[in-house]
Amino acid sequence: MEEYIKCKYCKKLFSKYGIKNHIALSHEKTRPVNRGAKKLIGKIVAWNKGLTKEKDKRVLKYAKSISKTLKGKPSHPQSKKSRQKLREHAIKNNLGGHTSKKAIYYKMKSGKEIYLQSSYEKILAENLDKNNIVWRRPKPISWVDDDGIKHRYYPDFYLLEYDVYLDPKNSYLREKDKRKIELVQLQNNVRILVLSSQELTWNYLKATVAQSGQSC
Repeated sequence: MEEYIKCKYCKKLFSKYGIKNHIALSHEKTRPVNRGAKKLIGKIVAWNKGLTKEKDKRVLKYAKSISKTLKGKPSHPQSKKSRQKLREHAIKNNLGGHTSKKAIYYKMKSGKEIYLQSSYEKILAENLDKNNIVWRRPKPISWVDDDGIKHRYYPDFYLLEYDVYLDPKNSYLREKDKRKIELVQLQNNVRILVLSSQELTWNYLKATVAQSGQSC
């Protein structure tokens, strides 16, 4: 049976873990701090000091309550269903986008300043402008993976005259995104050229885009 202690000031009963907090909060001197809060003078012992959820039912109940409150928050693991709902909301409201933290500001031949996200993109943009190729940063393309989950794909360049998307990638991403690129093309009837670091010049590209049936 839990032991209760009577407060020497107000004669109310408290557990042995709560009596010190009660006295400090209700009967000892305090001084005001920001926004009307009060900072206690003296040491306060938490009611659950030394207790664990394995040993105390109150601690276990509190831990479960915190877990339920945090579920779905960025600092707490999300279920597959929750992640899918967030993904669908982002797609519907055109939220999200590239996640790369690198930003390279580039002035297009038209004078418009945009930002690119890799040195590969910068090399390709310079080559396109140098050869008077009209291009733009395209809108995202919706696609569905093999598990039926909806996504958005963000190609880096779109050549208006050739109706082709360009996506420069390093060797790791070329392999990792292979299935994604395949599905995007099949589901949207578009053509995407994934380019390595050796394929960023117009001398290479003009022969490749010609395969679309248009002359360079």
